[in-house]
Amino acid sequence: MAENSVPTAPSPDDRSRRVYVWWGAGFAFLAALGLVCWLVVAPAVEVHRVATSMPVQGYFPARQEAAAAVARLGGPERAARKISIYLRLPAKLTGGEQSIPRWQASALLGCCGKPGLKTILRLFSSSSEIRQACGMWGLMTFTVYRRSEDALGRGNVVENLREVLGDPDPEVCRLAGDLLEVLKARGIEAFPYPK
Repeated sequence: MAENSVPTAPSPDDRSRRVYVWWGAGFAFLAALGLVCWLVVAPAVEVHRVATSMPVQGYFPARQEAAAAVARLGGPERAARKISIYLRLPAKLTGGEQSIPRWQASALLGCCGKPGLKTILRLFSSSSEIRQACGMWGLMTFTVYRRSEDALGRGNVVENLREVLGDPDPEVCRLAGDLLEVLKARGIEAFPYPK
């Protein structure tokens, strides 16, 4: 090594490449953040807004109001997907585990038909007790709306779910059978409606 060596400054090309790399990383981060907002935050905010706008009367929302809320969320398929995202968020972000919008959103799953049943089945397979409870609430709503609103207080969720096994849609029958198996595995032979 020479004693009088002078450190050389990086060439202008090296510095400009580093700047471009940092700009690219910054834009990639902003794009990822935008994608998260588009796919997670926007649907969750929409579900929260719809769930808080629904009047609470009794245990379940009125059938017409629930159908209108599902329509505002984009129909049964899109509503079930958005509600699933909302219910998977941490409870702190949705107003707490016992917040009314969380339970209203769970009840809306029961109004989504087949897509709602798929989401309810996924909620039952969750390790979170609150998500399982949300799944049960959605299932209760499904069985109430499946029959008539005066079914509340008559029979129980499991009996009414067994009636769904006779549905003309084979996928709905399969989902109902899967839900009955999950309930049986958990030792739930009868689950009465709230009075």
